[in-house]
Amino acid sequence: MEKIIPRAKQKYTPSDFERMFNLCYTHKWLNHKSSEFCELWNMADNEEQRMLIELMLNKFTYVTLDDFDSKISRAFVDQIVNVWELAPIATIITAICDARDPDGSQVMAQTIKNKFPLIWTKDRIFANILEGVHQLTEGMSIVLVDDFIGTGRTICRKIKYVQKYCFENHIKNISIKVVALAMMDFAEQPILDMGVELYAYFNLKKGIDSIENDEERGNATKTMQELEEKLNHPDRYRFGFENSQSLFALGSINIPNNVFPIFWWPGTKDGEERKTIFNRQL
Repeated sequence: MEKIIPRAKQKYTPSDFERMFNLCYTHKWLNHKSSEFCELWNMADNEEQRMLIELMLNKFTYVTLDDFDSKISRAFVDQIVNVWELAPIATIITAICDARDPDGSQVMAQTIKNKFPLIWTKDRIFANILEGVHQLTEGMSIVLVDDFIGTGRTICRKIKYVQKYCFENHIKNISIKVVALAMMDFAEQPILDMGVELYAYFNLKKGIDSIENDEERGNATKTMQELEEKLNHPDRYRFGFENSQSLFALGSINIPNNVFPIFWWPGTKDGEERKTIFNRQL
């Protein structure tokens, strides 16, 4: 037990120890973030806040890079090769990032590169969209690879970029498809409305708004507001960027700002720095 939960300034009750141990046992990734986990638990001033932290952690989707490499990446390849039945000679696969702004989509694209059948040459897969889109010719398909789709704004902007490039360069009959590791369910329809096909391995719901019971959902909302009042984050990040209420992380990749800020925002209203379970470059 001492290896999982280190000593901290706050005194823990036997119930605290049992609940924290159970969380670490269920979510093994917490064992590598024990001091940060303790600091998150210590945010709670009352039982309602502890219960909400517990609930949010139990709803969290955490994917290791090893899991993606060994298991999930093959689902991406299956979708492209067997479900969509795309021909390698007429398909470009590219991460959605551009050369100036590397992100998790590059990890996705580079990882799946070695999972394709031999008939797929590696020069059809690109690490950034600026390179990939310039390979398009009439009648081809382009697959945009993303790690996480939150509000959907970023991927929609990338789709528009491809469409604009093709229009300006008179490239006709282009098919655009999107594969993502995870996607918030409310982002799906705006993407489909752009006339593209979409596949996401994880389809995620809002962490609090998805609570079915009205009273429980209202209490959770009030309690999360109380927890966030302790932080000095901008209003746009309340409950995650634009109220996304996301609960997702991919290994050591920069955590999406759509995630509840109690998991990643580094400062308190008292001007103190926090040890956070996840990190994000601001």
